[in-house]
Amino acid sequence: MASRDYVDNARLNEELLAYRETRSPSRELLRMVQALCLGLSRNSKFRGYDAMDLEDMRSSAMFEFLRYGHNYNPERCRSKNGAFTFVTWNAENAFKRFLRGHYRQVNVKAAHDATEDLLVDWCEAYTARMLDDGAEAQQSFLDAL
Repeated sequence: MASRDYVDNARLNEELLAYRETRSPSRELLRMVQALCLGLSRNSKFRGYDAMDLEDMRSSAMFEFLRYGHNYNPERCRSKNGAFTFVTWNAENAFKRFLRGHYRQVNVKAAHDATEDLLVDWCEAYTARMLDDGAEAQQSFLDAL
């Protein structure tokens, strides 16, 4: 029967310790981290996001691992799955940071578009009234502001 685990925790621990010493990740370590990120992206917490967002989230997690993976300390990880927990926790936080930044930008763009639409509508209404009524309409429009 095949194992349901993405990676062997003991082997991941060895690879993380080697990465901590050399600061150069092996292909096997990168493959294991990639498998963990892929598995995490299939978690129910991250369902509903499109494929592009999920790919960006996984890329962000890999980048974060390369930046901070050398900080792994087995003495601080008290559980028997310390290496797995370390990588998964960092990947999940990278996913959340990506989503926070990505959707903040989406909300800013939506607010800008809505403001721009209001401004265009106001300018069109102002221009229409000025063309229809002339100077007295211009004065009454300015008084209303």
